[in-house]
Amino acid sequence: MSKMKAAVFVEPGRIVLDSKPIPDVGSLDALMRVTTTTICGTDVHILKGEYPVRKGLPIGHEPDASVRVASQGLRPFLPVCGIMRRNLPTREPRNRVVQVRRFGGPEELGVVDAPLPTAGRGEARVRVLASSVEYTDVLIRRHLYPQTMHRRPPFVIGYDVVGEIDQLGDGVSGLQVGDRVADMTVVGSNAAYRTLRADRLTRVPAASTQRKRPR
Repeated sequence: MSKMKAAVFVEPGRIVLDSKPIPDVGSLDALMRVTTTTICGTDVHILKGEYPVRKGLPIGHEPDASVRVASQGLRPFLPVCGIMRRNLPTREPRNRVVQVRRFGGPEELGVVDAPLPTAGRGEARVRVLASSVEYTDVLIRRHLYPQTMHRRPPFVIGYDVVGEIDQLGDGVSGLQVGDRVADMTVVGSNAAYRTLRADRLTRVPAASTQRKRPR
């Protein structure tokens, strides 16, 4: 059986580097080869034992990765790096979103068509290039994340976003159409398009999003 190296949560305050079997691909899964993953506040909560994580599981979320195998169930919105695909040009912009229909497992997620949003005053509309699927999204989907306990389905999931501005509302300065930006949104970013408050956006340097193409 093929193995991989993983940072494994052993107990509160302790993680170890261990060999784990490369996981099988389920009906709604994609197998990814991770190149980079963050250490952030959620990981610290896990390490402290404050979030419900089973002992012996690898930790880490927000991966930068390439898809190696994708199940047939993912074909309608095949991800790149475990995140929402780059939108292909169409005659009419189409806004597809990943929606939590009911709290529970991944089977409670659905891909639906939604109205194309319009940027209001002080807002920018962003064409989503990447939106992560991470451990916090799992907690939100299972109704376990304190910051979103007040929400009720259906709602669009998606904790953070990188995208390209394609429309600006009135009163926005310092940004222009075509700028690549990022935001930590908690929900709402697993979408093709979404609107965001312009004063909360962070401009993303072009060099940080460029990838080397395989030879």
